Amino acid sequence: MTPIGVLVSGRGSNLAALIARARRPGCPFRIACVVSDQPGAPALELAREAGIPAFTHEKLPGVKKHRFEEGLVDLLRAHGVRVVALAGYMRILGPTLLSAFPGRVLNIHPSLLPAFPGLHAQEQAHAAGVRYAGCTVHLVDAGMDTGPILDQACFRVPPDLDVGSLLARILEHEHRLYPETLARFCRHELLIVDGRARTFSPPAPLRPLWEAFCTAHHAGTAPPSPAAPGRPAVAVSACLLGFPCRYDGQSRAAPGLIGALGRLDVLPVCPEVLAGLGVPRPRIQLENEPGPACARSPLIRDEHGTDVTDALVDAVERVAAWCREAGVLAAFLKENSPSCGTLRVPCRGARVPGPGPLAQRLGDSGIRLFTEENLEEGLDWLDKNIYPCSGDPGTTHPSGAGKI
Repeated sequence: MTPIGVLVSGRGSNLAALIARARRPGCPFRIACVVSDQPGAPALELAREAGIPAFTHEKLPGVKKHRFEEGLVDLLRAHGVRVVALAGYMRILGPTLLSAFPGRVLNIHPSLLPAFPGLHAQEQAHAAGVRYAGCTVHLVDAGMDTGPILDQACFRVPPDLDVGSLLARILEHEHRLYPETLARFCRHELLIVDGRARTFSPPAPLRPLWEAFCTAHHAGTAPPSPAAPGRPAVAVSACLLGFPCRYDGQSRAAPGLIGALGRLDVLPVCPEVLAGLGVPRPRIQLENEPGPACARSPLIRDEHGTDVTDALVDAVERVAAWCREAGVLAAFLKENSPSCGTLRVPCRGARVPGPGPLAQRLGDSGIRLFTEENLEEGLDWLDKNIYPCSGDPGTTHPSGAGKI
């Protein structure tokens, strides 16, 4: 699950909606902490009653904004926060916090942006006599409510609706829209392309794999049992299936691989996602000497210097256990990954000979390892060693002479 930090200033009605969503089974996020700039904010008590660490981080007179935000960033990082959600936070964020969580700060605004940005949006909409009103979830940038729009909720405004009733109705829509949009964001279904949000939707044949991947990795539960027990199993880095699990949120599907896996039980894996590092996430790399010892006992930091070793190694161990339990015979892992890398891994700013921690553990378990750089070799190996065991001797990969 992705650990999120919620920033509040007031009573916390949207925080309550997020807490309720986090308690639902399969939720892809957990609330790691709540921080308010107002010491007496009721939202703090609401968080504490829910068992969530809650803190006041007040802007004191004479303290520069960047110093105030540095302390806020330190507090959020100390609780492992990967995504920041503003829920009635009444301060304009500066570059210090936004650069610490690039593309990972969300806000809920009570209007259909770009209409009525800033304060008192509901009153502005009522005074303008709008026929439709609603709310917007968007990413936060340096402007005033100008970041990419992730989703919106809209309703028709009755002609006799007073401003107080309009505020209440918009708030009802906020409480439904914000938790679900945050969940979709943490499932990596919302991608930013050229400054605009796009919804990720896998091709129909991959939809069951996507749902299984989300269940296991985003919600932190064991992967579901295969639909056909006893069928040969293969593990595949999620990005090689086209799932948006990399630091940039973009697809890295390996051509020819998907079509070659139709007769197999496929287990999509990504230790970074399981560790809750998020997408987009800071770049991460190994920091100790390369080699087998590094893969077995790695030191891994992100680009901000944060040590993510424990979370990532725990995720690697869980993925390796899933592969063993599923009887995985071969794995196609992403090249140049700090966890999955087989031939090479990123280390100290360079690409050095692998393996990465997951590749090392799977290799130690006798699982054959391949990557996009030796994809044809891997597909040939499937033809000779896996497909004959599946009960369909005529099955080969797309470049072969047989059928898929």
